[in-house]
Amino acid sequence: MSTDPVRKPIGRLAAQAGLDIKVHCHGYYLVNQGYNTQEVLDFLGHSNLKPAMLYAN
Repeated sequence: MSTDPVRKPIGRLAAQAGLDIKVHCHGYYLVNQGYNTQEVLDFLGHSNLKPAMLYAN
């Protein structure tokens, strides 16, 4: 699974709106939408649990 299907269209929309920003997917939002920690790890490509636990707090 890749973040590209989410990140790229949002990045294009930001550019069209004249925003000079980089778009990133953050696990915090995924956890708040009901995804479990393992799903967040897989989706964002983390290899261990420690970074993902930051999203759960």
